[in-house]
Amino acid sequence: MSDGQPAVIRHQHPDVLTHPYFVEGLNSEICLYQGSFGFVADSNPTSLEGNIRFKWNPSTRIIAHGSRDASVEDLHNSLNLPNETTLWKDLSTVRFPANSKLFLQSSDCVLADPPEKSTTYQDNLGPQDIGVGRVDRVRFLIPNGWDAYDGAMVCSPDNLTHSWSARLQVHVGDWSIMIDRTKQASRQDFWKSLKNAGGRAVTHIGELRRADGAEFDTEDAATTLESIRVLLNIAAGRRINPVLPVGWRGDSVVWARWAAPPVDSMMNVASWLDPSIGSRQMSELFDRGINYLSTPTHRNALRYAVSYYVSANADVDVEPALGLAVSGLQLLAHQRLVNEKKKYSSSNAFESAAGNTEGEIREFLNDCQIDTSIPSHFAELQAAAAAMPPSGRDALGAVIFLRNKMVHPTRTLDRWNVYAWAEASMVARHFLRLGILNMLGYAGQHKSALSLNRWLGAVDPVPWV
Repeated sequence: MSDGQPAVIRHQHPDVLTHPYFVEGLNSEICLYQGSFGFVADSNPTSLEGNIRFKWNPSTRIIAHGSRDASVEDLHNSLNLPNETTLWKDLSTVRFPANSKLFLQSSDCVLADPPEKSTTYQDNLGPQDIGVGRVDRVRFLIPNGWDAYDGAMVCSPDNLTHSWSARLQVHVGDWSIMIDRTKQASRQDFWKSLKNAGGRAVTHIGELRRADGAEFDTEDAATTLESIRVLLNIAAGRRINPVLPVGWRGDSVVWARWAAPPVDSMMNVASWLDPSIGSRQMSELFDRGINYLSTPTHRNALRYAVSYYVSANADVDVEPALGLAVSGLQLLAHQRLVNEKKKYSSSNAFESAAGNTEGEIREFLNDCQIDTSIPSHFAELQAAAAAMPPSGRDALGAVIFLRNKMVHPTRTLDRWNVYAWAEASMVARHFLRLGILNMLGYAGQHKSALSLNRWLGAVDPVPWV
């Protein structure tokens, strides 16, 4: 201090999770490797000097870029066009010289242009495991995640006075899951820039351990990582994939999986999360969801239902979004009433009893205690429903009517204005969103996409609680 006395800040906040491939910034390239390598698929693999990078734009991909001294063989090869004989082609993989440094910090890379009079090679890489052996933890990057202010505090290892709310942690079955919000994601100007740019950036770092601390094979974590992927999609309403998992044993990184699964650019979509309680919501989602998805038949059904949901929520216009949501609701209805509750002996028995698509979905929504009435402020949907035969249709009835008009078009398709379609789409996605949460057993609070009150902290219990 100015009087010469030290200022002391005391806290018990743990260091934020770290990851060797984490770099700050929007759309920032990630350097995975720098040095010598060769392409495995080449008939006579040649050692190249270059680097391997993970890129976000225009879509996620991993590119190997290397060069070597030019030769007559290079000229010959450049004149021979490839003779394609198959529709599908496996992406390349790479090999490395012995004693290569495979698990470097991305921040240590120095990306340079290839030398003059050299031949350059560049190719997109397919999924590839780097390293072998058992691990005691796996860490992964989460791009374009969620904002939340209620996590446990962590601090920056390079500045112990800098701390922020970041951490959620759950213990589910044999696993312990920890997720930290990165330092850059603790700033509101970062989220504003990310949304304005429609970009991609790492917002969270996750860690997966055995609850008892034991070592495990990386294959043993694959199912739980897939469940985490599904739950992240449910939470954000967009495609989020955990990327670049790395495995530690003690203080050393011994394994990594290089792959570039799709990640949606940041966009404003309907989500049931609220930043004021986001970590609490996510903790319960993981707690309930990992348990439910541990059953293969449950995981398979939810994976497809969530695909319908994310596509309807983020990818398409309101008319096909309505149809996608209805398909997702049909899938959930069959899973709940036929496969899980065994109320019907078969799909045919269910269809016969329900009578039609509306009957199937209505029975499922009733089972979930989800209100199917039209909200009072959805004036366009109310007006459209009043003009639909028969009279007295509720929100579900109006949704199914419009969906049938789209799937089986007639000359009256343009009778319904865009606002009616939009409100019907909002309702259908709301039903599917709540239906998914009900399947998982979620019993916390949510922000309703149908509510007029969208202020921070405006949340309600899910309807079945």
